[in-house]
Amino acid sequence: MTTKSDPKIPDPADIFVSATETVVESFERISRKEQLLGRDFPQGRVRSAVKRSGAGEHLFLVLLSFAGSVALTRLFLELSGYPQIGNSELHIAHVLWGGLFIFIASLLPLILGNVWVYPVAALLSGIGMGLFIDEVGKFITQTNDYFFPAAAPIIYIAFLLTAWLYLRIRRPASRDPRAVMYRVLEGLSEVLDRDLDPGERAYLTAQVDFVTKETQDSDLQRLAGNLKTFLTSEELTVTDPVLTFIDRWRRNRDRFLDRYIPQRVHLLLASSGLALLGYFALRIPLQLFFIRDQPDQLRLLIASILDNGVVKVGSSPGFFTAWLGLEGGIGLALAAAAILLLFVEDERGLFVGQRSLVGYVTVVNIFVLYFHQFSIIPFVLFQFFMLWVLKSYRQRGFC
Repeated sequence: MTTKSDPKIPDPADIFVSATETVVESFERISRKEQLLGRDFPQGRVRSAVKRSGAGEHLFLVLLSFAGSVALTRLFLELSGYPQIGNSELHIAHVLWGGLFIFIASLLPLILGNVWVYPVAALLSGIGMGLFIDEVGKFITQTNDYFFPAAAPIIYIAFLLTAWLYLRIRRPASRDPRAVMYRVLEGLSEVLDRDLDPGERAYLTAQVDFVTKETQDSDLQRLAGNLKTFLTSEELTVTDPVLTFIDRWRRNRDRFLDRYIPQRVHLLLASSGLALLGYFALRIPLQLFFIRDQPDQLRLLIASILDNGVVKVGSSPGFFTAWLGLEGGIGLALAAAAILLLFVEDERGLFVGQRSLVGYVTVVNIFVLYFHQFSIIPFVLFQFFMLWVLKSYRQRGFC
């Protein structure tokens, strides 16, 4: 195990998000300006946006339900022979059910004020979005072609953009007193639901202390002081903490890892997974490379590769060449990461492995999906699993 600094290699993850940094920074500057104006002129209105507490968890539910609805819809249709609801004239496409779910999800937080509405709305909106975008092939073709090859990459790009938004949203929330007070008031719903536990009480008390010290707004100071008195009152009903399903799962996961997956085993699993991904990425490019001087065999191999895809694509040579070139390069990087991780330096191996997987997930898979459509979903899930394995290795303090 080593502690050397990261090598100076461009980070694909940073490249992926850099296009929006200017917009985000401009928005934050405008928000800060509005906050200052609100302080200097108490009678003025403040309109700067405040991120809701739990926004990351809600968006994660959207992400999971989005991906799950697309995958399960495709699997169901494949197994059932693509049945149709309707008759010779009518066809009730599942895009309509998707629109219905999205509509219900948008109505719930407008009508109900309960905290549990937000995860329910998140699940419904993710399912609705998945059912809606699953039929994107019909929307972009004159022939309403559900199996249009570009449909799968478009769906995957929509998923990646949602994942990118989730990664942005889950960053630490603003520590502006006004934003903190928003989250305190939202947290007080636990009092109304008789579900305030000692940990939540301590957290809310710390937040109102922060507002009292940091704000220059006299109204906020009075509100924070009154809430501090209320939260520290001995008469306030406090319940025993109840672990959610996610909390229990995380606790059991950590216990399993600590007991059965020590550092060496974790390192072996990580390097083996990277090596396996590298093998699959290099398999076809290497086959083509070794028979590059044999036109007949080369033509037969390319034809067999295309015929093995879910969607038969006889043209698109540019896309085909880009796919093989990118996947071959990523395969070499993954193989190098596996070697570095196991035999040379775990820190450097993690760096190369994580960046290579990000490149695979964000770029190469778009080309793979064009030719093989949704048959590679298990392979994509394994890629995301390996990203978690590498991240978990660092989080457990092994490097």
